[in-house]
Amino acid sequence: MSKVTKVLIFFSFFSILIALSMAEIPKPALKKAPLHRKVSINFLGYLDKKIKDTLYTTKKSYIEIDLKTQHAQVIMRSGEKFRFPVSTGTNTLYDGVVTNQGVFAIFSKAEVAVSSIFHCNLYYWMQFNHGIGLHGLDGTGYYVFLGKQPSSHGCVRTANEDIKIAFSLVEFGSPVLVHSGENNAVTISFVDENDPYIYKPTAAEAPALFKKRLAQLYQGDLEELFSQKIVIDNTNLGSGGTSIGDISKLPDAKMLLYRSKIDSEHLAGDLTIRVPGINDIPGTEKAKDTVTENPGDKSTKAADEKK
Repeated sequence: MSKVTKVLIFFSFFSILIALSMAEIPKPALKKAPLHRKVSINFLGYLDKKIKDTLYTTKKSYIEIDLKTQHAQVIMRSGEKFRFPVSTGTNTLYDGVVTNQGVFAIFSKAEVAVSSIFHCNLYYWMQFNHGIGLHGLDGTGYYVFLGKQPSSHGCVRTANEDIKIAFSLVEFGSPVLVHSGENNAVTISFVDENDPYIYKPTAAEAPALFKKRLAQLYQGDLEELFSQKIVIDNTNLGSGGTSIGDISKLPDAKMLLYRSKIDSEHLAGDLTIRVPGINDIPGTEKAKDTVTENPGDKSTKAADEKK
């Protein structure tokens, strides 16, 4: 190898080192940790009802279906509501099922869909729970049942003129809350996409998270429950949805506040008694006797004093 070749190889290698040192090394993408808000439960003293868990949507609307009243409504972010009569599923029909209660999301929309089972057109079809959805039908013969009683094989039947309006107000992925007479322990509300406290669980982690939140709700552990705003849509609910819970298991709001105060006072009392050297502080001995004295021992104590 000639001297010139060696020099060229050296400079080439040196140039490569300089280029590598100047190159920008990509930084690993870091997942932003979700924020948690500190929530005071002092507001519970002003409430005369039970506290429900709230799941949130960033959509412009959501649907609420009441199986007891046989009515549904589209609730808009603006506060407006479009209420209309429906007829839900009944198991009194052959192969019929009662429409499931739960929290779901719209995962399919079509102005006209065809039922392969019943061989009929489903107008303004909005699917939310496996093969169950809201829709209209040909004709008006079924209108007589709307708002009065269940009459379908599982779906939520509506008047064609009503479902056309609802269809235009509801987005793909919007939540659907199905309950029977306000028996739901879980409700829906709106949140802005840029809210710093929102958290959207994945489909894999959502089931365990929803189950944990219900347990916290029943136990009255509200601080962690309210620390984040859980966002739901068709990506983390899936076609099976999640439970609306059991409102009968919810603790009373004012009782939760009372329990919180009792726990705080009890903890403070325990700490006061157990602090090392506390008896050396003037004025604390009497306070300790007040806490620990057994009313049943008064006669014995009086006898001891006479001795």
